[in-house]
Amino acid sequence: MNSLKKSGLALCFLVIATGGLALLIATDEQATETLPSNRADFSRVVDSASVVSTDDDVHPSVNVGAHQVVSPKITYDSYNSRFGPLPKSLHGTSLPINFALDANGSLIPDKNLRILFDYFFTTVGEESEERVVERIQELLAQTLPSLASGEALDI
Repeated sequence: MNSLKKSGLALCFLVIATGGLALLIATDEQATETLPSNRADFSRVVDSASVVSTDDDVHPSVNVGAHQVVSPKITYDSYNSRFGPLPKSLHGTSLPINFALDANGSLIPDKNLRILFDYFFTTVGEESEERVVERIQELLAQTLPSLASGEALDI
């Protein structure tokens, strides 16, 4: 019974988070139209953008117009977590990290956040939903400045 409640709560969290993210994406599409949606587009933007960093160089980012894009290159092999290596189904992949921040350092929720969530949630079955959520929370805290990390965790 207890595991059934946990599964139900995890499923509710997933549905609420997905719905909230979809609503935020729908209302903020204009703000993110000019942001790159994949690593190839991001590479083209980097050539003409100024590289900056936040939080004492822990979170490298690039200015794109009035926005910053945080897009560290983390692969399956370079991923480091207190939860151990990523599940084997993700072998050979790179984490799809491409966060947009506004001029104040606040997260701009967009489709890239959803892509990251989906990347991790594809491993449910190899890992528990609880572990997947823990991995996402850990990665957001390690990758984003504290303000944006808190906003992403609220989603």
